[in-house]
Amino acid sequence: MNARTTTARWLMGIGCLNVAAGAVLHLAGGYHEVEAGVLASNLDTVLKSALRCVFLIVGCHWIVLAMITSIAAFSRASIRETVVLLCALALIIDSSLMAAFLGWFVGTDMILASALLILCGGFTLAPAGTVVETRAE
Repeated sequence: MNARTTTARWLMGIGCLNVAAGAVLHLAGGYHEVEAGVLASNLDTVLKSALRCVFLIVGCHWIVLAMITSIAAFSRASIRETVVLLCALALIIDSSLMAAFLGWFVGTDMILASALLILCGGFTLAPAGTVVETRAE
């Protein structure tokens, strides 16, 4: 394995760990406070359930993105670069929507930093053909 691939994997690995940590903080630390606030509000019952559900879905979405990115980053598949870059794009969209609707806070920073790390790692990955040619020699 060359230095380019090692660097890319480190960048993507740190980005995935950061996303996973953000998801755990989101689910474990924030859900109970959001649930209490939503249940105490005078919103319609259906809207209360929807807000709680969306909060859980976002945390699960980040965990799934971290897992998909990790699997793609450490595989030798020819499509790995595309998968990693699509996951980074999804996180960039998440962080921009968070910034637009919620403003800048630590969660927005964590997701944006993760997206940029994964994006840089995705662009640093050696093309699959190069990896195969090096292994053949």
